[in-house]
Amino acid sequence: MLRLVVLFALLANPLFAGAWPRGQGNGFASVSFQLTDRDFLPPVNTYTALYLEYGVTDKITLGLDTGRGVSGKNKTILFASHPLLSTNNGHKFGVDLGFGYLAGEPAIRPGLSYGKGFSTDKGSGWVAVDTVMEYTLTTGRVDLKSDITFGLSYHPTMKTILQLQTGISALDPPFARFAPSFVFKTGEQTNIEVGLAVGLVGDNNYGFKVGMWRDF
Repeated sequence: MLRLVVLFALLANPLFAGAWPRGQGNGFASVSFQLTDRDFLPPVNTYTALYLEYGVTDKITLGLDTGRGVSGKNKTILFASHPLLSTNNGHKFGVDLGFGYLAGEPAIRPGLSYGKGFSTDKGSGWVAVDTVMEYTLTTGRVDLKSDITFGLSYHPTMKTILQLQTGISALDPPFARFAPSFVFKTGEQTNIEVGLAVGLVGDNNYGFKVGMWRDF
């Protein structure tokens, strides 16, 4: 079963909603191709993911998230996110709520996010923790996922993202994997992301991802 649990690195990046609202009139889209397997011999597990979000107000962001869920099954989720708390020293908290389908079954997906930006002599960066619960309404199945992300923009055209992905699926043991990636600016509003993943606990697979980001 865990061979079907695929990479999910993009959602923890603060270019996505999370604890940072998109802002009124600002949009974002990404498409990625991802594969994961133990030895990359045929057949290899692959899938394509699409992510969209748009700021309808300065605080409310609406979005669409398609691809694979925590269990490795297909998902299509419409969601809304809203900032919850922002402290004077830069700590930010946000909540979101999604409705849609997991493996063809109706589901809800509440989430909680934390984020904080920072600056160093090597550039600006961020830390984020994003947690979601996927609840299938017809079966009562509950899957949990939490990602911890460290990102650093050390060059105007490049970012490095280090992420620890963890999760608990109703049908599989808990898992943890390390997923680093590099983001390259290819245009005024376009970026390319290339990433890897290595299973640490409950997952002995390796993964590869390539994606494109677009602001609008």
